[in-house]
Amino acid sequence: MKNKSYVIWNNKGGVGKSTITFHVASVYAENNPDRDVVVIDMCPQANVSMMLMGGGKKAEEHLQGLITMRTPQTVVGYITDSIIKSDISDLTKYIIDLHKVNPNLPENMYLLSGDGNLELIAPLLSERADATPLSESDKPWESVHSIIKNLTERQVSDKPCT
Repeated sequence: MKNKSYVIWNNKGGVGKSTITFHVASVYAENNPDRDVVVIDMCPQANVSMMLMGGGKKAEEHLQGLITMRTPQTVVGYITDSIIKSDISDLTKYIIDLHKVNPNLPENMYLLSGDGNLELIAPLLSERADATPLSESDKPWESVHSIIKNLTERQVSDKPCT
């Protein structure tokens, strides 16, 4: 089975992106227990991350713990390591098993958490994308813009990701 990706995006706040993502991902995971569902939270506010982790102060504290790790277990950690060519082969270094944090969610749900530092690294990503290629095989723009796409083509477990 081929991996599938769905994107929920709008640059305006307060339109329901986080709520819709929470419900769509949860219901899809529940109805497809044979597939892994990975939510990639690209929002610096990390609202859907906190919702998926159960909400409230406990989720906020958990998110803060992920962000302040030496290598953040967040989208920022994954993107940064991808850019500096660190070993990103172990996805568990970045992606959390949501059922362990929020047992109300299906066991096949995972999260690459949002991170407020995403806005801080945006200029660095832009600078790297615009860099002069070091060789013919070096394609800075393509490599920066493919980081998340490449992640969606990987698997968290031996089940296909969605």
